[in-house]
Amino acid sequence: MTQAVDHMPQIGVIGFGAFGRFLCETLAHHADIGVCDQRDIAEEARQIGVAALDLAEVAARPIVVIAVTVNHFEEVLASAAKLITPGAIVVDVASVKMRPIELMQRHLPAQCDILGTHPLFGAQTAGALGGIAGQPIAFCPVRISDMQRVDRIRAFLAETLGLRVVEIGPEEHDREMARVQALTHLIGHAAVEMDLPESPLATLAYTRLLELKRNMANHSADLFHTIQGDNPYAAEARRALRDALDRLESRIDRDS
Repeated sequence: MTQAVDHMPQIGVIGFGAFGRFLCETLAHHADIGVCDQRDIAEEARQIGVAALDLAEVAARPIVVIAVTVNHFEEVLASAAKLITPGAIVVDVASVKMRPIELMQRHLPAQCDILGTHPLFGAQTAGALGGIAGQPIAFCPVRISDMQRVDRIRAFLAETLGLRVVEIGPEEHDREMARVQALTHLIGHAAVEMDLPESPLATLAYTRLLELKRNMANHSADLFHTIQGDNPYAAEARRALRDALDRLESRIDRDS
C-alpha cells in the first residue's frame, strides 16, 4: 500500500476502468491516491503506486472522484453517498454533464460540494501526443461552499497539469458535446462498421478518417452509449447529419 504523505492531498477514486486507471497514474505523483473497484485491483494499483482500498475508505477522503460509466453512475453514487464525509468535494469525470450532476445533487448530502468535469482526453490521446498538456477539460462548479478549494483545483489542472480549463454550465456542455463528440464518434463508428481499408492512394483527408476509425475501435461500447444515448442533444445532432446527407444526395441526383 502506498504510504500517505502529510503534505499531499488525499484523493479517493471510485472506479478503476480505463480512465480511472489513467487518472490514478496521472495523479499518483501529486496526491495520495486511494482507489476502489468492484474487481480485485490490488496488484494493478500497487504497480502504479496507488493504494487499493475499500469503498468506505475511498469515500471518506476529502476529495472523491467518481470514475465509472454513466450506466453504473447512480448505483455507485447511491452506495457511496452515505459514506462520504460532510465537507468533502465530489467530482465526476463523465462525458456528459447534465445527468451525472442531477444525480449528484439528488443523492449527495447538502454538506458535500459538487464539481462536474469532463477531461476530453485519455490514455490513448496522451500516448499519441506525448502527454496531456494543452488538452481541454470542461469545468462545471455546481454546489460549492469552499471556492478557495475549487480555485486550487482549477490552478492545479491549469498550472501543474497544463490543461486548458474551460468553465461551462452542464447544459451548454452537453449541447457542445453533441457536436464535438456525438458527431465525430458517430462518423468514426460508421467507418468501423464499413471496415474502411488502407489504400496506397490515401489522401490526407482519408488518412485522418482512418485515424478516426482506429481511435473509435479502441473505445468501449459503454462510452459510445454514453455519448449518444445519455446526451439529450445527441439525437438532434445525428438527425442534422442525416438531413445534411439527404440534401447532398438530392443535390447529386439533381445535378447528374
